[in-house]
Amino acid sequence: MPIDIDDLKSWIQKSPKEVQTIQDIADRWKCSTETIRKEFWRKEKRALGDFIVDVKIEIAKKLLLGTNLLCKEICFEAGFRREDTGAEIFKQRVGVTMSQYRALHSGGASGGGGRSRLLRDGRIKVEVYWCRFK
Repeated sequence: MPIDIDDLKSWIQKSPKEVQTIQDIADRWKCSTETIRKEFWRKEKRALGDFIVDVKIEIAKKLLLGTNLLCKEICFEAGFRREDTGAEIFKQRVGVTMSQYRALHSGGASGGGGRSRLLRDGRIKVEVYWCRFK
């Protein structure tokens, strides 16, 4: 039975907490992990694992700017299994920590505890005291 990749992508975007491994997807679509990977690559020309991480990062970005949730709560809501893993992946992919991202992009409008300013050499200095892991 062919896999509808658009349905698969939609499900991943709507249910990121249910997607921890490609095996989770294969179980839901009743096929092997190899089949799901190959079909996804054939249609999308990108790795399924990268797509999953990108979806979770985008969800985290939206939650950072649209809520006052703590970073550890955002990691969970975005579908990361552990907060330290989510925070590490976020920093690798986005280039700043979650709290820096919130401070840079919210401008403090959400009552955030951070500020940023443009330095003379074009760099951005970020002071953050909003989002701490405990």
